[in-house]
Amino acid sequence: MAFFFKIGAIYHVSYSRWKTNPDHIYIFILFGTPVIDKVHALNLGARQLTTLDKAKIVHTIARLSKVPTASKYSGQVLYRIMLTYLRPQVAKCYRTYFHQFVTRASIINYGLNKKEDFTAEDLKVYNPMMYQQARKDFLVRLMNMYTLRGFDVKDMQAGLAKINAKIPDQTGTATPLKPGESQTPVAPTPPSWAQPKEPIEEKTQPTGKETPNTEETTAHTTEEKGKEGEGGVVDNTKGDKDFEGTGYE
Repeated sequence: MAFFFKIGAIYHVSYSRWKTNPDHIYIFILFGTPVIDKVHALNLGARQLTTLDKAKIVHTIARLSKVPTASKYSGQVLYRIMLTYLRPQVAKCYRTYFHQFVTRASIINYGLNKKEDFTAEDLKVYNPMMYQQARKDFLVRLMNMYTLRGFDVKDMQAGLAKINAKIPDQTGTATPLKPGESQTPVAPTPPSWAQPKEPIEEKTQPTGKETPNTEETTAHTTEEKGKEGEGGVVDNTKGDKDFEGTGYE
């Protein structure tokens, strides 16, 4: 199983192919992502280290944790820093661990990182039994006291809650039906581009010849006949008894 170990953090691991340290394997990660098959780290619980050596390593990690940009250091930069200040100690505790032989792992100290830097994938490297076992060790308690970066289960639970809160719930809630109603599926509304368009009325272009208006033509003709009546056209509808048969008004 490949674990996603974060650079600069400290983990308690169980390794099946151990040679000199069967237990108390507390590793400070220099490079631990599963891109390659090995984890490069410093074993802070190595039996080759004396009490003074362990104190120097803890003191150096505590000083580095106060640097604001320490969490952005690469494994190569951290290795050079450790060689500069702790060359004898690095020669005693530098280790490489194959991912396939790391059976269990649990974070115990944030190291050079802040708890806000840990993602959901980073927080998955947690084993309650190994965590509680490491907390009883004097070296781990000393390291947590000096660095003030000890891992807390409450912080992990709060971090996971914030991550889950950012993910919207995709499950729909069913609306309760009224008595007598039946739940019928509603057809989805098609998009605007898929809806049928209304037929466009064709407008005829003017040809230059307008259709004469029959009402205006009739009125014009009547007016012309009236004018002609003044000159001798007979209008029988407006005759008078005194002027019957004359044809004049």
